[in-house]
Amino acid sequence: DAERILKGMASDYRIWAIRCMRVAMEWLLTTLFNAVYLDEPGLMAVQKLLHQNPGAPVIYVPTHKSHVDYLLLSFALFCRDMNCPHIAAGDNLSIPLLGTVFRLCGAFFIRRSFRSDA
Repeated sequence: DAERILKGMASDYRIWAIRCMRVAMEWLLTTLFNAVYLDEPGLMAVQKLLHQNPGAPVIYVPTHKSHVDYLLLSFALFCRDMNCPHIAAGDNLSIPLLGTVFRLCGAFFIRRSFRSDA
């Protein structure tokens, strides 16, 4: 049972899926928004630190005001040749097709509540 649960949670990160998502994100961002502002000095500082400390762990904490936050973060990192993060996603997003795309782009799915375990 534990193995089934872990497989259901795990991401299946594939670079080809990230490349496809880049095209989709470019379309989405230019269609939905007039402008997108990024903290370029902050991104450059992280990039410099990663270059100085290869393999160092990094934890990004998006505000999660919308689902666009973590999508934009991954897009911005990918466009700068930085590793895309794995994203903790609620298991409510593990739906047919969309869940597969998210999983291929680095999402792993977690339960949002444990109330039913009581």
